Amino acid sequence: MNRITRKMKDLDFSEKCEIKSKDEFGQLAGSIDDLSESLDATLKELSQKNEALKKEIEHKKAVEEMRKQFITNVSHELKTPLSLIQGYAEGLELNIASSDEKRNFYCGVIKEETAKMGRLVKDLLDLSMMETGNLTLYKSEFCVDELIKRVTGKFEKVFLKNGIEPKYAEGERTVVYADSFRTEQILTNYLNNAVYHVDERKEIFVRKEIQENSVIVRVFNSGRNIPEEESEKIWTSFYRTDSARTREEERYGIGLSIVKAICDLDGKSCGFVNLPDGVEFFFELEKAKTSD
Repeated sequence: MNRITRKMKDLDFSEKCEIKSKDEFGQLAGSIDDLSESLDATLKELSQKNEALKKEIEHKKAVEEMRKQFITNVSHELKTPLSLIQGYAEGLELNIASSDEKRNFYCGVIKEETAKMGRLVKDLLDLSMMETGNLTLYKSEFCVDELIKRVTGKFEKVFLKNGIEPKYAEGERTVVYADSFRTEQILTNYLNNAVYHVDERKEIFVRKEIQENSVIVRVFNSGRNIPEEESEKIWTSFYRTDSARTREEERYGIGLSIVKAICDLDGKSCGFVNLPDGVEFFFELEKAKTSD
């Protein structure tokens, strides 16, 4: 018993007392064994809680770092349009733009930059509401084929400008139960992403996959695969795989973050698959239970 209690002092609870008598020694041995088991269980529980606390602290540090980076990125994105608006507004005030043509140009720049900021702020508000769970999805039944055709139709000029001939495998008419506005937002972000990353083959292909209780919408673009190390980062706000900040392309790196936030809010999956000739992004919708 003395040897075992010395081991207990060193937090070694592997050995038990072998005394089986009914006298005081037996009772003491039983108490030592009970104490050993209790201490062992308590220390294991404390170790697990310490590990959980350590992970929570690391997570909070990561979130704080992301918050700082987020603020830095937002400041960067707003700084340029604000400077342009201020510069052209001052030009109008000082009557530098003497002709109607110049004045119209100055006003056009101000309106364009204001619109860009408005879109960025709206996306940020949407993303914030989604991630904090303060956004409500208004779900109803609608034909996903009609939505896909409507959204791809809106991209007609963009496709034409970039020499892209998109394809859509329509198949049987399919009704889903989802938020049509947010579904359109997801598809729009996926198509924007596809147009930006498509290679010289100019192939963009939209298709749907009907499963028992769900419908998977897939958007493929020919181009380079997404590296493994970037597979999680692409869903992060303001992350760009090409790190270049090209304002003309109006790419703020928020689109895929919004997609993931909507899907998470709806409890549905989203992601991408690297294929031999390109990348295919997908998102899940609930199949309507009623027939159309």
